[in-house]
Amino acid sequence: MLQGLTVHHFEIPHETDAHFYRYALVHDEKHKKSHWNISRMERPASSQVPDNALIILAKPQDIEIVPGTFEAHASPNFILPDIYVHTGIDTPFCVLKFVKINRFFEPLTLEKQYQEQSYSQAPLA
Repeated sequence: MLQGLTVHHFEIPHETDAHFYRYALVHDEKHKKSHWNISRMERPASSQVPDNALIILAKPQDIEIVPGTFEAHASPNFILPDIYVHTGIDTPFCVLKFVKINRFFEPLTLEKQYQEQSYSQAPLA
């Protein structure tokens, strides 16, 4: 954290089971086409997650990524090859494990102010 407000980087503890893959978008000028090269990587020595990483919050055995070469579709959107999810994944649990959001769900405190001929209630910031 930077000054307690901004996330500088994420880290994966060394004992955490994690798989790493490299996605490389390759442009073939000769055929005017693009394709994805997907390959499995060794776990990096550093526990710091790179800035350009796509993080999937699941147990590695619940996700299947097929290494190989796949056609890239021409689109203004960034479309990756298929990632297969097995039935054992519990999406809400994975999200809640990662993000501690309970502080964003507190009851509102209302402030009462007297205005001419009526009262009004407004949330406090």
